[in-house]
Amino acid sequence: MKYTHLMSIGASVLLFGCNSGKKELPENSFRLTGSIKGVETGIVKISAIDAESRNATTLDSVAFQNGTFTLSGPLDAPRELNLSIEKDGVNYNAGIMSDKSEMQLQLDTANYDRKMGNYVMLTPELTGSAFNEEYQVYQAQIKPIREKLNKIMDSYNELNKLYSAARREKDEEGAAKYLEQIEGVKEQMEPFQEQISSVTDEYIAGHSDSHVSAYLMVYNMKVASYKLEQSEEIYGAMSPEIQNSDYGKSIKSQIDKLKKASPGAEAALFEATDINGETLKLADYRGQYVLLDFWASWCVPCRKGNPHLLDLYAKYRDKGFEIIGISDDDSNPDAWRKAVEDDGIGVWKHVLRGMKVDRSNGGFKVLDDGISKGYDIHFLPTKILVDPEGVIIGRYGSEEGELDAKLKEVFGE
Repeated sequence: MKYTHLMSIGASVLLFGCNSGKKELPENSFRLTGSIKGVETGIVKISAIDAESRNATTLDSVAFQNGTFTLSGPLDAPRELNLSIEKDGVNYNAGIMSDKSEMQLQLDTANYDRKMGNYVMLTPELTGSAFNEEYQVYQAQIKPIREKLNKIMDSYNELNKLYSAARREKDEEGAAKYLEQIEGVKEQMEPFQEQISSVTDEYIAGHSDSHVSAYLMVYNMKVASYKLEQSEEIYGAMSPEIQNSDYGKSIKSQIDKLKKASPGAEAALFEATDINGETLKLADYRGQYVLLDFWASWCVPCRKGNPHLLDLYAKYRDKGFEIIGISDDDSNPDAWRKAVEDDGIGVWKHVLRGMKVDRSNGGFKVLDDGISKGYDIHFLPTKILVDPEGVIIGRYGSEEGELDAKLKEVFGE
């Protein structure tokens, strides 16, 4: 395993480890000495969040005074740990790119990356971690793009507040106006998001033997249109050390799930109540080619693609082609119904995915992913083409060319 980092950092860690005033660091563990400006006393907790379940395991928790603290715990491989401090109704958090080493951390409540209500994501200043050192190399590459994106994000966040307020006040006209403006801002954001994705893809491809690449890959497989072959190729190029790390195991787990929802696999059967209150069973569509369209009313690329889907449906419907829209609007069925009507896509079947969420205590814990779980859906739109025998023969994102070519191949025109 190789890191790109400064020798001075490595030297400082060695000197720190030889300090007679410090206990020797146990094998496969970390120690974090930190300070926070703006909070004098409180309880600080550091946790490891499972990449698959998103469940958090507390590694250490201590009471602190004078804004300083020391945390320690087990760590088998480099990974991001979450540090949190609750004080006076505010939840301060920081992602710590941790190594099996002595690390030093500085936080300032006035210096944050994101602030939403009482939740504040602080910007950490971390030394002593080679994992963090390499991660900052990647961050430097996307920083110019992210700065441009953040300026647009400010408008997006403000419009979201206005939209939420209008909905609370049942101001339908105002809510519709703000939602239209939000969609416009999303379109402005897309080119910058695509640029960041491109830089990230290049970084992962050029640093296969890297814990940072594995960390980025875990995230990218859930938000980007990584195909099975691409994911397997990247994973296969990783060393055993990376593959056996927490992130490597997560990548393997995601690949295994993707295999079950990629061409050649049997489509997961489901039963749901459709938009008209009737029972819909995928099994009843044997003998037809079925396109499962995973979408949402708030998904701009999904809505943009609907006119083209209407053209495809008109062209192939009488040849044994059907579409089932599976919407991510479980929390807002009215918006789902309105989008179906506004886009004129009620000519094919529609169901909600059936996601169940626990929102108790102000949280958001997914209890059931519904239909999406069987198809490993992490981004919208995703389209799954199923043949008459119930076998998946295609998996597509927002691109139209690949789906068009497959349908032409299937129906001979």
